[in-house]
Amino acid sequence: MNTLTAGALLHCFLFAVLVRSAPVGPASEPPVAFREAAERAKTLVEKILRDLPAVHSSTVTTEGLTLDPSTETTNLQLMVTSLGIPAAPVLKPLSERFTLDMCVSRMMAGGQLYQGLLGVLSERLSGLKDLLADLRDLLTHINKMKEAAQVGSDGPDQNQRLDLASRLHGNYEVQVGVHLTLTQLRSFCHDLIRSLRAIATYRPRSAVYLRSWIFVCHGTSALVCQPEDQSSGSYLSENNQQECERSRSTTAFKNFPGMKRDAGLNLL
Repeated sequence: MNTLTAGALLHCFLFAVLVRSAPVGPASEPPVAFREAAERAKTLVEKILRDLPAVHSSTVTTEGLTLDPSTETTNLQLMVTSLGIPAAPVLKPLSERFTLDMCVSRMMAGGQLYQGLLGVLSERLSGLKDLLADLRDLLTHINKMKEAAQVGSDGPDQNQRLDLASRLHGNYEVQVGVHLTLTQLRSFCHDLIRSLRAIATYRPRSAVYLRSWIFVCHGTSALVCQPEDQSSGSYLSENNQQECERSRSTTAFKNFPGMKRDAGLNLL
């Protein structure tokens, strides 16, 4: 091996080590204003959960309609469809596929849904005003979370059209409507609590893992190949793509399966 080739290989090795140890980027933590708004929202959701049994007792007087899940009947489930009560947006654990934007947007959509349902029902019976005020305040805190984190919308239909008012033909429908809405609101609030707690400790995955780059040296040049699960980086020219493909058969690539062509480097 001549001096030029040895120098190129050493250059390639040292550069590979440097790039391999570089972090993907700084931790993207939610701003302080976001965390403060999330904590206030959690405190308010806890209050709503404490108040729901009393609200249910004072507004739902029909025998057999209780907050005990074991008393739910098939007929009540059918009434959900009959009254046109939509399901709340699903809140999932934060991940790369269920992002912070999606989570907060669905919190907002769920709060707006129950504010709308209870607003319709409050026109037919008393006892819901305080709960509506708490939901209004909750939406204010969630909106502050969205503004602090610059969160976009999860989808086009955040505000669902409600047909509940036109289906409340009598007192029984009103009673069932209140019962079902409060029952679903309680379940949604439990999901909110879990999500708000998770948000407080969530750190994006990109803040903790390192890039894993592989360099294939050919004389005075090197090819940079990136794992398939990495999304950043430029792409090789057609010639270098073919060269990197040929390099997959080498020992280096056999030891690092699932590599993707990324960029070509000229070392000298």
